[in-house]
Amino acid sequence: MQQWEETKAAIHTLFDGLIDEARGDVSNLGCFIFNTAQDLPNQPPEVAEVLRSSLAGIESCFREMIEKGKDSAQVPISVDGPSTAQGLQPMVVGFRLPARGASGLPALEAIRVGAMRLVETNKKGAAHRPRLIRHIACS
Repeated sequence: MQQWEETKAAIHTLFDGLIDEARGDVSNLGCFIFNTAQDLPNQPPEVAEVLRSSLAGIESCFREMIEKGKDSAQVPISVDGPSTAQGLQPMVVGFRLPARGASGLPALEAIRVGAMRLVETNKKGAAHRPRLIRHIACS
């Protein structure tokens, strides 16, 4: 994701890619990190450390992209990079469950919309619980 210049386009492209994968063979969705992270408390300490490090790397990448976007005026300066990155990371990890058929394509697209809304509006100190994501969880 760091290879793209445009922050919003990079994040949108990431979620588009996840949606495209979900349209394919749902038995092949996921990877070691995402699948195992869903059961983190039950993992041996060595595996848990690898998972935490990998998840922190995803969050760090998002944070770097947001700060880069703020520097280039693609992301509003009011957007809080750390908390926005913390919100985006579980959206990527959690994307796999609905992608495996628990929800349809509209729910996946709603997650993408919620992610983009976070990048555009999340302010430091704001309770960033996008209504759209809360709606999906309650459906």
